[in-house]
Amino acid sequence: MTRIWRAEGMRRWITAPFLWIGSWMQTLFPETGEEIPFRMVNHISVSADGTTRMTFERTFSFPGVHRRFQATMRFCEREGLILDALGAAGFLLVELEPSIREGAITICSGRQWLTFFGLPLRIRLPGFLVAHATIHEWQESEDSLGIRVAISNPLLGPFFGYEGAFHSCSD
Repeated sequence: MTRIWRAEGMRRWITAPFLWIGSWMQTLFPETGEEIPFRMVNHISVSADGTTRMTFERTFSFPGVHRRFQATMRFCEREGLILDALGAAGFLLVELEPSIREGAITICSGRQWLTFFGLPLRIRLPGFLVAHATIHEWQESEDSLGIRVAISNPLLGPFFGYEGAFHSCSD
């Protein structure tokens, strides 16, 4: 990644505990930097109920520590929307709203729920606790995709993000 950033000043201190917790859950992390090596691996699977899922495993290699972001996306036919289970355990379920404009895909997060232990129980997060994600991806070259991610909160504004590119590889 060309750049991984966090909010400065008071917002940096307010969001720090959430970023540390996110690092344990494999959703967010507190590290920042420039020219951070990045790897993304995608896996397609079919669950017991026949639903196709795609898992995205992103690894950011900071000096001295590797941070992972894991999410499993699926289309929910019953609700007619894309749901993304964030983290290794999928405790945060996020509605995704994709759009395509000017040769790029933009994905914005919508409603969010806490889920527990694979149970169908969902607890909707109130708006002031929600972290909204906006992801832009576009083709830069034959084997390269550009990406820009910004995470914000209604009360705190933008507080975390990254931008850069990733290239296809055969391994």
